[in-house]
Amino acid sequence: MKLIPLFEGELRFDETTEVGFPTHGEDGDWLAYVEGDGAVSGERLSGELRWTNHPRRRADGTWLPSFAGVLKTNDGTEILFAFTGYNQGVTDPFEYEHRAGLAALTLASASPPYQWVNHVFAVIEADVRPSGDPEHWRLRAYQCVNEIAGEA
Repeated sequence: MKLIPLFEGELRFDETTEVGFPTHGEDGDWLAYVEGDGAVSGERLSGELRWTNHPRRRADGTWLPSFAGVLKTNDGTEILFAFTGYNQGVTDPFEYEHRAGLAALTLASASPPYQWVNHVFAVIEADVRPSGDPEHWRLRAYQCVNEIAGEA
């Protein structure tokens, strides 16, 4: 597999929209909801983001983000996106000062210049700072190119 840089960017959380609670005791699973915005910049995709996240936290401290939103490109085209993955403490699963995110990303567009995104499977790596004001994620996305299918 080959990874091609897709974009870099940042997610900013609107903490006034955040709702979260344990489903069975403080040490069990948690459910949450939050909205936010952000921006991405890359050779083929750049623009502003609006999104929601419906994460779940497992009892082991790992959050399972579930983002869905829209990327409004610099030329005004709207592209839908979704990503899910893991958000874990860098040194301890329950650490909230510095976390690392990994996720799978898909995109969708009806606009002819951007229909290529309908066939993109991408991965995201993120530097997560939950204690920031507001919480923010610095991220990089890479398009995955299947090389094994082309082998003889």
